[in-house]
Amino acid sequence: MTGKDPIKVYDARWEINDFSNQEIMRFIEAVFIYGRQLGVDTVTIARDGRLGGGPVMQITVETALKAGFTIFLSTDPISTPQSYYLSFWASKKHPKTMGLTITASHNPADYIGLKVVVPGVEAIGLGCGPYGGFTRIRQIYHSGETLADGKGAELYLVNLTEKYLRFSMQAAGVEEGSLSDLVVVLDALNGSAGPEMYQALQRGGAAVTPLRIIPDGTFPTGSPNPTSIGKMDSAVALAGNINADLVIGTDGDGDRLVFGDARGIMNAGFASVPILKRVLAGEPLSGGHRVICDPKINPLALSEWTRLNIL
Repeated sequence: MTGKDPIKVYDARWEINDFSNQEIMRFIEAVFIYGRQLGVDTVTIARDGRLGGGPVMQITVETALKAGFTIFLSTDPISTPQSYYLSFWASKKHPKTMGLTITASHNPADYIGLKVVVPGVEAIGLGCGPYGGFTRIRQIYHSGETLADGKGAELYLVNLTEKYLRFSMQAAGVEEGSLSDLVVVLDALNGSAGPEMYQALQRGGAAVTPLRIIPDGTFPTGSPNPTSIGKMDSAVALAGNINADLVIGTDGDGDRLVFGDARGIMNAGFASVPILKRVLAGEPLSGGHRVICDPKINPLALSEWTRLNIL
């Protein structure tokens, strides 16, 4: 192997032509060697709609079969949140499950990558997770350690979209028809989460006008990142034309959302810091303020909240 590898801070990600199939296979082997060190005996494998996803999935499945894992495979493109649900679902019977999601999130169409969860559906990153997460995988990738063949591999093809929708609506406290007064513009940016979100909102009774709802791995209007300047302008304009209550935008794999209305997009995640500062400016910061956040998306906000003694 060369000195390079595809590992980033929160996942692995690369341009399609940057790594050969041999290098990709070596990377997948390193992931599975790491999994074996955690006692993993079952893997879930899913992908979003990116054009580079199919070849990586083929390599991943073949490597997992050779290693002797039990595999739950979702061949149809799905969102990363549904992929995590797949790992959660499999973990109920197979607690030593590792989940692999083949995606490059909000990056341009010529990128592909991998997100990984370990037993307990715990997402890993660089220096984050058991044995350092992707740091350990990087060490294995550049070492001479090999993935031993296994026996007894089993492969199950699954489609959990219906279960995922029911689970998500129940977790959110949304009953069928309970959103009947809501008018929504949903811009999926041609990502894989669009059909899932549309179905959930429609079941809730919302009147949904979709934009870029068809998954398309070429991303014809550019990188599927709803936080990019101007990316949600058409959705905001449409909300004004139809008097919509809500605008929702999602990225290529559905784990990045923005919300707004005809006035604009309310919050792009990292904007939380100045908003919170303004809201809390007149309040004594004695502790006790509670904020729900995702530090993966918003590390600067997490740091700022810690400095301000916000729990």
